[in-house]
Order: sequence, then structure tokens, then C-alpha cells
Amino acid sequence: MVPVQRELDPAEARAISVVWTWYLRNQNKYDVPFSTVVMQVRARCSSTDIERIKVEFVRRHRRALQRGVWG
Repeated sequence: MVPVQRELDPAEARAISVVWTWYLRNQNKYDVPFSTVVMQVRARCSSTDIERIKVEFVRRHRRALQRGVWG
């Protein structure tokens, strides 16, 4: 059975977007663990699921690689 993917809540999307931007700015300065990313997102939107954060970060990372923005 395939899990149903729910729509991203606007507050969650905004929180993930803000933390993604923060992550891009700090990735070269610091080794940023995923737990810190989760903590940052949940500080902005406490109802965000860890799996949702992971999926969104993987998607954004893949898109950045395809565009040549990363690496």
C-alpha cells in the first residue's frame, strides 16, 4: 500500500522554505545536521512532520542539482 501524500500546509511550506534558504547560506560554513534542520522548521511550524521535512529537502536538493546550483 502506497502512503497518500497530503498537501503541504502553507505554514509548513513557508517554514521549510525559510529553513532551506538558511541551510543554503550555512552549509559551507558549518556541518548542519538534519536534527538542526528539523528543529529550525518546527520552531516556525510545530506541526510539521519529520518525514515531510525530509521529502521536501530531498526534492529541493535534487532540483538544485539538476539546475546546476549545487555542487
